[in-house]
Amino acid sequence: MSLSEHGASFATLYNELLSSEKANIACLFTSFGGVNEVLAQPDNLQNLKNVLELNHYFFDAVWQAVRVGHDGLAWFRVQLLPHQEPPQRWPALRCSS
Repeated sequence: MSLSEHGASFATLYNELLSSEKANIACLFTSFGGVNEVLAQPDNLQNLKNVLELNHYFFDAVWQAVRVGHDGLAWFRVQLLPHQEPPQRWPALRCSS
């Protein structure tokens, strides 16, 4: 029911977003294509599988640091560091579409 009432306004908003971000979306898909090409290599797929099989050890350790607060909710406390810029090792690549 909601889609029939608001479908036209959603389509208009989506069209505006798609039109204004077309170049960025094209760049994003191009980048994902390169990532997918690298990940699709048999050795890389095996490496990804190995990482996913072992990642529960990391997250189990993270959950051990979670404490229940006075409000009954689980809280994970982190120490926030001031913003730091990563070292510039490679020049930033620009996307052209």
